[in-house]
Amino acid sequence: MANELAGWNGDEIAGQWLAMAERRRDDLLELYRSGRWRRYHTEAELLGLMRAVKADIEFWSQFARRGPKILRETG
Repeated sequence: MANELAGWNGDEIAGQWLAMAERRRDDLLELYRSGRWRRYHTEAELLGLMRAVKADIEFWSQFARRGPKILRETG
């Protein structure tokens, strides 16, 4: 396989990073929905975190075969 190098599977690793970014997004959404974000972040900080997570999901989905979770659920 082209993405395997000395026992490392690049698709699997990218998929793990993508899954972690999706979990982070879900955690931030739950924090927002519950209103608990106000205890830990300002509105600007929370928006910055959400933008960073969105960028991470887009980045890792380019390398992971499965694509972003949101597209799989709606597609």
